[in-house]
Amino acid sequence: MVVIRLARAGRKGTAVYKIMVANARDSLKGRFLEKIGLYVPPKTADHKSIFEVKKDRYAHWISKGAQPTARMKLLMKTLGENKLPKQKKAKPKTEATATAEG
Repeated sequence: MVVIRLARAGRKGTAVYKIMVANARDSLKGRFLEKIGLYVPPKTADHKSIFEVKKDRYAHWISKGAQPTARMKLLMKTLGENKLPKQKKAKPKTEATATAEG
């Protein structure tokens, strides 16, 4: 099965994601069929993210039966609205659970 997914690159603390079309069985940093874009998330609230994708190539691979991952679907959905997708925030521990664990 062919998938459209994000492959992490960049150094520690500065993530850059390449948008790849690859076989689902290949490793994330391994072989790929085509690189169709780039995603750089914002480092802080003041910075803007960079999301570049070749829409024609994305549509081509979707028409051939490629399946985008959940994160890719979310990024493509919010691309037209020009805003970042909402991410789940970790729930803070309550005092009762903190004292029971410690």
